[in-house]
Amino acid sequence: MILLIDNSNTRTKFMLAEDGVLLVNSYDVVPTADLTFENIYAKLQGAQLTAVVIASVVPWASTLLKSVCESVCPKVCMLNAQTEV
Repeated sequence: MILLIDNSNTRTKFMLAEDGVLLVNSYDVVPTADLTFENIYAKLQGAQLTAVVIASVVPWASTLLKSVCESVCPKVCMLNAQTEV
């Protein structure tokens, strides 16, 4: 299962995907200003993640999200303004 995270200035959206299909019932939103290690970690508890993909435009949140995700999943991909395409 892959966790997809879309982090913007206002909201951070979380959704799971499995076998190339988005799991619509897994959608969750947190105000970006309210992100903490603890509340992100709580969202990830129990999920059998094989990878996490984070798209972020908020530098402090990028660092936080990556740190939390790396604590529960071995494969974390970060996409941000410095990512070369």
